[in-house]
Amino acid sequence: MDIEPLIRKISDELESRREEMMQLLVRLVETESPSDDFGAVNRFSAMLVREMEAMGLKAEMRAVRSCPDLLECFHGRGERPVMLIGHLDTVWPVGTLAKMPVRIDGDLLYGPGSYDMKAGIVVGLFALAALADECPRVNLFLTPQEEVGGEQYRQMLEQRARESRAVIGLEPAWPGGAVKTERKGSGHISIKAVGRAAHAGADLEKGVNAIVEIADQIAALRRLQPSLGDGVTLNIGIIRGGTRPNVVPDSAEIDVDLRFKRQIDGEDALRRVRDLRPVLSGASIEISGAITAPPLERTDRVMRLFELAGRVESLLGRRLEEASTGGVSEVSYAAATGVPAIDGFGADGDGAHAAHEHVTLPSLAKRAALLAGTLLMLGRDA
Repeated sequence: MDIEPLIRKISDELESRREEMMQLLVRLVETESPSDDFGAVNRFSAMLVREMEAMGLKAEMRAVRSCPDLLECFHGRGERPVMLIGHLDTVWPVGTLAKMPVRIDGDLLYGPGSYDMKAGIVVGLFALAALADECPRVNLFLTPQEEVGGEQYRQMLEQRARESRAVIGLEPAWPGGAVKTERKGSGHISIKAVGRAAHAGADLEKGVNAIVEIADQIAALRRLQPSLGDGVTLNIGIIRGGTRPNVVPDSAEIDVDLRFKRQIDGEDALRRVRDLRPVLSGASIEISGAITAPPLERTDRVMRLFELAGRVESLLGRRLEEASTGGVSEVSYAAATGVPAIDGFGADGDGAHAAHEHVTLPSLAKRAALLAGTLLMLGRDA
């Protein structure tokens, strides 16, 4: 069958399965899976394996040292797969459902972990099932500790990305339905000021005030900010220092969050912060910092993926928008290997990590159709 009528046929089939999609989402949300509860995450994975088997999808739980298991499913025909990345864990502790039970209000489903990102898992599974024999080679890779920056499986994620033709993230859509063509990278910077303690009344002039020095460093960061690259931000999130009002403090420290659109800008910002010098006579500063997550850069290859997905939406009578976000995801690590990647193919909704977290139910079928059509397009281009 030609690809355009096939995409429309798959979309119609998915629309007819909206009730099944909603019921699966309820079951997933009602199986709690907080990142730090290994048993809960593994129980969720085992339940998901059974759900997938019922849909004709074979998945395996893979053991990871000092971490819950990850879940992987190879499906479809072909050689180099398209990698679909999502995560099994949520930020919500076991017991949250007692206070925030799943509820449906019109077209909205509320529940902990619904939007971020159990609805994305539903989208992925139904897209693969709907493609049936037309499915190109796909690797569905669901990680167990995305919400806490899990590192134990990152080498495997990056290796799988290198083996793939493209990467699509099942993280939630930007509210309103846009996919994410750009994510900022992140870094952490710590600046410690060291002064000299003294009695604030009897020996004030003998002291070197570390809090004043750290305040001068904050001012220096604010002066530096406008000269950094487009989209680079520095947020002074934590400040520590002092013991008593009558003591000149000999130590103070700040922790700074760094965000950047391009890796080169993040590295330049780190270098320039490290070049800061103490202001007060007799004070010293210690600066440490590192990039903690790479960006998903809005490259030509990323935009070709977006244009491909946009053609699918156009076939279905809709318009696809793109969005940029300052938050990181594991898709960024995949993109850093050089493979073209795009994110935000999960469900529409809002309230990630918040009490009003919810999914727009009609978006489940629409996003599954978008994903299935994009996979078809990529398969025909192979």
